[in-house]
Amino acid sequence: VAAEHRAALVHHDDPQGAARLLVANLLPTSDGPTPAEDTALRGVDFFQAWTLARLLGTVAFGDPAACRLPFGCELELAAFGSDVPRAAHGAGAHGGRVALDEFLRPSAPPSAAQAKILGDLVPTTFGPTFFGLDFGVREWVLDVPHIPGADLLQKQWLGDHDVHLQVTADLARGKAEPMPDPAGPLRNFGVVRGLPTGAAMGLLAVDGRPLDVAGRAVVPPFVPGVLRTEQLRRDGRDLLAGSADPRLGECGFRVLGVVQRWTARRGGGR
Repeated sequence: VAAEHRAALVHHDDPQGAARLLVANLLPTSDGPTPAEDTALRGVDFFQAWTLARLLGTVAFGDPAACRLPFGCELELAAFGSDVPRAAHGAGAHGGRVALDEFLRPSAPPSAAQAKILGDLVPTTFGPTFFGLDFGVREWVLDVPHIPGADLLQKQWLGDHDVHLQVTADLARGKAEPMPDPAGPLRNFGVVRGLPTGAAMGLLAVDGRPLDVAGRAVVPPFVPGVLRTEQLRRDGRDLLAGSADPRLGECGFRVLGVVQRWTARRGGGR
């Protein structure tokens, strides 16, 4: 990686700093068997996901900003399209059925083939199918976390896509120092979307109680997939113990390609 790109690959708030680019700090560690090539990467914290997305843009286009983590609303658009959803997960909204017995199998990120068997797939308007949007792994998104007592500020940020994007970009570069009150949550917390396969505790009824799965063949349409939102420490540490958050093992990410930068790099066209 060219020297002028290295600083752009590391988030300003990353506690690892430039050391994030060392392989030991960039890639997840695992004592288990090597997963299949088409299995989702998991076990990464926000800063690893942020750097890996930027690194992809650098390698593929010579531009760290050519790829980024998506916003939650962009994952929702991918899952549901522009129609009002008929279900709380994308597969159900498109008339699909998510097999409950496949969902409840021992936790492991499904491959594309397994996601197809599970039924966790949605068609797209341009041909290919999206797999694992709802129930593959939790996915890091670029959204700023909820900040108690800063509702007006958050409405200003979240109400406009370009403003939200600019805020997150400025924070990532260290060009915007947040006001004292929201500084802690902004620096420490991140947002993940989705319900990982096998997370039976996440199967809730409409009243919020654990779902009785007896006699059910499919994941009910009211169980949220990509709509499910959780907040974790961005460095992956547990809130109380200081060790790794157990949810981190089911955290991956999806990469969004910035169309304007891709087309400029390729000389126009789509």
